Amino acid sequence: MRRYLLIVLTFFVLTSCLVSSDAQQSIQAAYGIPQWSDAIPDETLIEHTGYIVSFNSTTNLANYVVWTLTADRLVPAVTRNMARFEADNALPYQHRVNYKDYSGSGYDRGHLCPAADNTWRLQAMLDCFLMSNICPQKHVLNDGVWNDLEQACRRWAYQGDTLHIIAGPIVSAEHDYIGQEHCVAVPQKFFKVILRRHNGTDMALAFLFSNDNTNRRIPDHVISINEAQKITGLRFFPDYNGNNRESLFNNTAIQGWRFYK
Repeated sequence: MRRYLLIVLTFFVLTSCLVSSDAQQSIQAAYGIPQWSDAIPDETLIEHTGYIVSFNSTTNLANYVVWTLTADRLVPAVTRNMARFEADNALPYQHRVNYKDYSGSGYDRGHLCPAADNTWRLQAMLDCFLMSNICPQKHVLNDGVWNDLEQACRRWAYQGDTLHIIAGPIVSAEHDYIGQEHCVAVPQKFFKVILRRHNGTDMALAFLFSNDNTNRRIPDHVISINEAQKITGLRFFPDYNGNNRESLFNNTAIQGWRFYK
């Protein structure tokens, strides 16, 4: 019996390591998993079909979600009504936030990696609705400029661009909680970082949004990737070795982005 338990535990440990190793090599993170500038916080890396999530069991939220968006990910093979919000069974039971935790909270179940980026495969759509990919968002943000930027990303991908995207919440030391069965932290802000290959040229911008934001002008939320790194404590796209990395990641110019139709 002891020998059987040892085999099972050994397999579990090896499998857990492989999850992180595979995530490091994944197409979802073509330029590497974001690296923490200081001590690594509470983090569990999980690779799902269309994205990788860094989950924080202290906040019961993602630290960030990373994915790659191309035109072939937007093939309308499935629709969002084929999926529903579900707990992420890759997490320990006590951190499996569920649908009810958001009920009556006044917050939307806001996707980090959006459903419309995952129409290419049923499993991708199902994984997109796992609660580890969800954060409490005010409706005015979720249905406002956050959604506007998601739509812009899809237009660029439809046009043939490749987008490497990282999005996540920013939770301050003093924050509210929601949840009926689990304590879920409420973010004050959200960030999105985009590295975009357009006509053979790399472009990069980051964006910062307050959770209660009412300003739908996407350009008003632009910051540089370097500034986003300071705010989040993350080093984005660590394997990107372009000669123009420093100037690219300091950029805040919006020429050529065309956020609207």
